Amino acid sequence: SPLPTIVQDRNYGDGHSVRIGSDIEAVPDVLTLRLGAFYESPAVPTASLNVSLVETPKFGLTLGATWRHRWFSVTAAYVYVHLTETQVLGSTSRQTNLTYLALGVPDQAPVVGNGNYRSWQNIWSIGIGIDIDTLVGWRRHADSAR
Repeated sequence: SPLPTIVQDRNYGDGHSVRIGSDIEAVPDVLTLRLGAFYESPAVPTASLNVSLVETPKFGLTLGATWRHRWFSVTAAYVYVHLTETQVLGSTSRQTNLTYLALGVPDQAPVVGNGNYRSWQNIWSIGIGIDIDTLVGWRRHADSAR
């Protein structure tokens, strides 16, 4: 007979974030620099954390730059995300074990979410841009007023 449906309730809720950032044209029409920071509250309760779902309060810093030459641009960015260390003692995350499911007692499977969680992320990106309008010589309305 088929096994019952496996449910892994994560108890997702609302998360909130506050972000601030700015950019400056360090060299007009050539180099733009960017800087930012953010905070995000977790969208799941601490009891729902497990190794596949580390969702703790996050703090982040962002840096970026764009270099332009006529119709061509290169953008590079970096984001550091720090997830605050969290200790879970009353986890609701249990092992998904077919034996317990087959016996009809999934609530007796071992708890696997207790422990200390800490994480961070380093995210790098690079992008290449081509301004088609400038490349083919079209003028934009804002440019024609110059």
